[in-house]
Amino acid sequence: MRGGRLIAVALLACVVGRPAAAQESTPSPGTPPLEPLRVGGEVVVGAYAGFLGFYVGRFVGERVGDLLQFDGTGDAHRNTMLLFANAGAAFGTAGAVYGIGSIGDQTGDFGMALLGTGIGFATAVGVNRFICPPAGRAPRSSRCRIITDAVEVLLPAIGSTIAFNATRRATR
Repeated sequence: MRGGRLIAVALLACVVGRPAAAQESTPSPGTPPLEPLRVGGEVVVGAYAGFLGFYVGRFVGERVGDLLQFDGTGDAHRNTMLLFANAGAAFGTAGAVYGIGSIGDQTGDFGMALLGTGIGFATAVGVNRFICPPAGRAPRSSRCRIITDAVEVLLPAIGSTIAFNATRRATR
């Protein structure tokens, strides 16, 4: 049921954002044309940065859990670790997309890149529920884990890239 709510939020964001995107089919005078190499770089570097940010955040979260004297096996320690890991992934993805997109004479909105990352992650969670539904306590196959990991890394980067480029403008 929780995955259904995430899918509903992601679809709502797409429906709400679609009329605005449909109205602006040509770039405004202050918007430079899209460059395929830059957009590809945003997606690829954003995906890698999110992956790296997850593990850096996880490391920090484990240390914070230790400092707060949570036992290493409890839910509080695990939740602290996951909070920092997901925050690291989100800020890593959005930061990389913003950084690549802001090279040269262009810029965009970091907040929108971060929002796009969140919408992409919510969509990834929903898609993963369809690809590999939870099977109770049985471990997932390695093929299923690889597919779900790829989806959870790529969709936030794609969402961040779309949201950032929707706010892109020339700096001069």
